[in-house]
Amino acid sequence: MADELSDDLSLERLPPDLREWATSERWTALRPVQGKTWDWFDAHELEHHDLIVCAPTATGKTEAVFLPLLSRLGKWDCNGFEFLYICPLKALIDQQTARLTPLFKAKNRRVTAWHGEARAGRAAAERSPEGVLIITPESLEGLLRRGKGKAMFEGLKAVVIDELHAFFGTPRGVQIIAQLARLDDALGRKVTRIGLSATLSDDIEAMAKAFLRPAEFNRVAVVSDDTPITAISFEVRAFIDEPPTAEVPRNAKTQLLEDLRATIAEPMANKDGGVRKALVFCNSRAMVEWCATELKSARKRENAEDCPDLRDLVLPHHGSLDRAERKRAEAALRDPTRAMLVVSSPTLELGLDVGDIEHVVQVDPGPSVASLRQRLGRSGRRAGKLSRLTLLVREEPGGNDAHPLARLHVSLVQGLAQLVLVHERRFEAPTAGALNLSTFVQQTLSMAAQGVTAEAIDKILLNAGPFLDEAKTDYHALIERLGRSAEPDLPSVRPLLLQSGVGRFTYGLTPDGETITNSPSFGAAFDGGKQFTVRAGGEILGQIPGGHNLKPGDPVFFAGRRWAVQTVLERPPTVLLQPSGGGHPPRFAGSPISPSDLVVETMRALLNGRRALPDIQMEPTAQGLWQEAREAYAALELDTTPCLVWEDDVLVLPWTGPRAQATLIAALRHLGLNAGPAHIGIVAIDQSVEAVTRALERVATWQDLPRADDLVRSLRTPRFEKFDGELGPYLQRRNYASARLDIEAAKRAAARALKQPQQAAPLPAR
Repeated sequence: MADELSDDLSLERLPPDLREWATSERWTALRPVQGKTWDWFDAHELEHHDLIVCAPTATGKTEAVFLPLLSRLGKWDCNGFEFLYICPLKALIDQQTARLTPLFKAKNRRVTAWHGEARAGRAAAERSPEGVLIITPESLEGLLRRGKGKAMFEGLKAVVIDELHAFFGTPRGVQIIAQLARLDDALGRKVTRIGLSATLSDDIEAMAKAFLRPAEFNRVAVVSDDTPITAISFEVRAFIDEPPTAEVPRNAKTQLLEDLRATIAEPMANKDGGVRKALVFCNSRAMVEWCATELKSARKRENAEDCPDLRDLVLPHHGSLDRAERKRAEAALRDPTRAMLVVSSPTLELGLDVGDIEHVVQVDPGPSVASLRQRLGRSGRRAGKLSRLTLLVREEPGGNDAHPLARLHVSLVQGLAQLVLVHERRFEAPTAGALNLSTFVQQTLSMAAQGVTAEAIDKILLNAGPFLDEAKTDYHALIERLGRSAEPDLPSVRPLLLQSGVGRFTYGLTPDGETITNSPSFGAAFDGGKQFTVRAGGEILGQIPGGHNLKPGDPVFFAGRRWAVQTVLERPPTVLLQPSGGGHPPRFAGSPISPSDLVVETMRALLNGRRALPDIQMEPTAQGLWQEAREAYAALELDTTPCLVWEDDVLVLPWTGPRAQATLIAALRHLGLNAGPAHIGIVAIDQSVEAVTRALERVATWQDLPRADDLVRSLRTPRFEKFDGELGPYLQRRNYASARLDIEAAKRAAARALKQPQQAAPLPAR
């Protein structure tokens, strides 16, 4: 995606006050993306365009947009906030506030942080708004619901969305674009939208434009620069459960922990490993707690002098920890005098500057290529440094007698595919075609808090906003349901909209609607669920979701320490802990994410030899498993065989992503097969190859198969988003099907599985 480099990266391009700021920050020149963005601003009238700026992490994208924006302030009258800066995380708001304050001070403008944990100065900012407001989508929802859009943003010149890729295909992303459509309507003009991203590639550029300005994606320009500021190093290490015949058999999880301890943590403690800062990413909060607590635990050896104390070296970081606990880990990473290893969930993936991280470790494949690239970007953030990523993968033994998926070592191959795509800077596309009816409920109720007509809902949310204009029938049916009077024979109907007026109705809120919109959790488009505060004496450690099943006496890991549950209170929801030995991580919400279409396609291309691996260091176990996987792919003839028999079952490998896979499973069940997911495959239980093949032939043509929303009928409950309970059964099915199923992709996958592709490339000699 890289464009031509800017000819002029000199600080002389900046006006004197901004040049003075840059000099005080020890800048000697603009970065390439900053020069390109300045060129774009010089060539375009901002009022008629939107912009996406894409460049690797730590290349100065934030300054790339705010320097030219601030240079134009003299041309603009100040009336309200001039800029709105939307961030995905509260911690990122705090960091960007500190980062931008000196820059805005050079223009005598104020930077205001606005979120639930930053209340100071909000009243003054509301009375006299100016400069830039940095805010989360949830806090912005509160301002718009209270009708503050016009008063606070009358002079708004641009909206900047940080980490744009983090919002693709999510309820929060739909919420943001709906909010901006509402803001445009309140101000009577289109406010320029600017998105910042580190993970935008050519093949998803068009979708990114359509996301940012759905009704007018042609007005969105892209400024990109792929110039890296660091070299990248990839390493892969694999761990296999040891056989029961071993003297003291160790499972892969234990081996992985021992490797972390021996290769990173203990050398850091002994100051002999060359690494002073390391960040270990896990895909779940439970794994974070297990790794952090076990690393901190004393390791028994015959020679105690060889066993360094890691208690002050290791800290956990995840969203369920109290803010003070998270801040402690972030500050420790930034402290240049201190060695530190932080075990983190995705909370440290986005944007936050945590100092000079020298080594990033990923435990098992990441949830996406974009996520893995963000995690890699935590290291080597300074010019001349090395971005170093080590992937630790747990695998099954494999062998000719093992299950086909075990023989293919799918976790290892998935991780390798993600590294290939990171190397090529190719990233997953956002979900397209979802109705997002739950978020539509939220936005409709938020607008109705100030009174809204049906025409305005159509104009703002459907015509200009993120909701599908072609699905008006569904949205209108939903509005009708929200405004329907309670009826004895329809106990599930709860009226939330109140109609008033004659002819041209205006919608307000019923008492139930007001209760919902006045709830502290209303601003979030996602469902956080009931949360239990975790306390130890007077110390608040964090929160865990309901459904944890903890009871007094249970041992747990939390905040990287060992505890026993003392008491569980329902009101207020609280779990009281006391220090103890033993333990296990508490249950956290969330489930593993299946690999995307892009990753699965790359996995297959690697296995059949049509794609080559880049320069990746693989230790002997990983190298051996990789060779076994390729040999198994060839031996199983997976380029020509769609179905594999395993005992009494049939394994189908459609080589497709989660939406098409879910649709295939639903279709096979509709045809009478007992089918279910098996990582990248589908297992049909107690079936013959002939029966499965016949079913796939029907799926490939969709012969006598129902619509997607009718396939959902077999699900016990198709609710999966926050306000789905207000939809009713039919719209729940429609909503679920639009987001989770894809008939056309399923048809293609079935047809691809049935036809005879070209033969796999020959395996290299061992």
